[in-house]
Formats: sequence, structure tokens, C-alpha cells
Amino acid sequence: MNKSNDKIKEDNNQKNYSAVIKIPKTIDYKKIIGNLHEYKRSVIEIAEDKDNFIFNINSNDMTALRASLNLLFRELHVIEDVSKI
Repeated sequence: MNKSNDKIKEDNNQKNYSAVIKIPKTIDYKKIIGNLHEYKRSVIEIAEDKDNFIFNINSNDMTALRASLNLLFRELHVIEDVSKI
């Protein structure tokens, strides 16, 4: 586990919630979004394999996980819409 995930566990003794999302490499999201977004109650990390970008979200609670997913989906939606122009 990395430092970001350790920080979440240290800050809060509640369960750790997570989600992993894979998106095909049709757009270079990593260049636009960056590698890491760290918030008070959650962390969004971006990795990649040969064909996909992998978004790993870790949160202290379900509400923070949902907020992080919504944030990520909004950013991805905007990026895809702009790339169509």
C-alpha cells in the first residue's frame, strides 16, 4: 500500500472503501488530469497498462467514495466532450 492510502487509514479508523475503473486509451486522460488527486477523505490515483487507464479511488467512507466517483466522471465527461470538438 502506498503513502496516500496509509494516510487515509491513519486519519480514520473506519472501513476503507475503494473502486477501480478501467477506461480504454482512446484519449490521453493522464496528461490532462495528472497522476494523483488527493483530498481530505479520498485519493484518486491514475495508472495505465497497455490498453487502459486505471483509476484507483480509495476513501474513508461511502460518501467520500461517491463524491470522488462523481468528480472523476464529470472530469472524464468534459474531457471526452472537448476532444470531439
